Amino acid sequence: TGPVGTVSITDTSSGGVLIAHDIDVDLALNPSTLFRTGAAGSLFPGNVDSSAPDVSAHGFFRSAGVSHYDGTLVIGGNSFSIDVLFVADTDNNRVLIFEDKPTGSNADATAVLGQPDLYSNLPNQSDETDPAPAGDTLWGPQDVHFSAASNQLFVSDTLNNRVLVYSDVFDGTTGMYNL
Repeated sequence: TGPVGTVSITDTSSGGVLIAHDIDVDLALNPSTLFRTGAAGSLFPGNVDSSAPDVSAHGFFRSAGVSHYDGTLVIGGNSFSIDVLFVADTDNNRVLIFEDKPTGSNADATAVLGQPDLYSNLPNQSDETDPAPAGDTLWGPQDVHFSAASNQLFVSDTLNNRVLVYSDVFDGTTGMYNL
């Protein structure tokens, strides 16, 4: 037994992301006890009241997918210690990026994909009825996946019927976030 890492799961009904830190092998083998009520180390970063009208840097409104990477990233012979969380914030038409694993509720995102800033949420950044997609817009993203092997982020942009692939997510010289 002993810690095996961190597990991140989206809770689509509340709009939050549940993160369990330092999961024990025994718990990981028995999912029914992994996220029991009151489990130590679990939290909902960015969980907001769904009736709140404002979009914020830390509020999710029906998050659908999450991708967490905590480890060593090797790019062109350089090694970097990376801890990043990507959250598909479906109803806000964006992907929130946390460069450090959130350690409490209402942690602010470092960056956003699909919107011009952390406080906008229009589909394809337009208030038109059927807005046309562009390379920097999203409409209802459902899932995200970061591949450390290829240094790419895959975003399922559901209502635009496409998968976006962001390459060179981290800079190969500095290891800094690069999108």
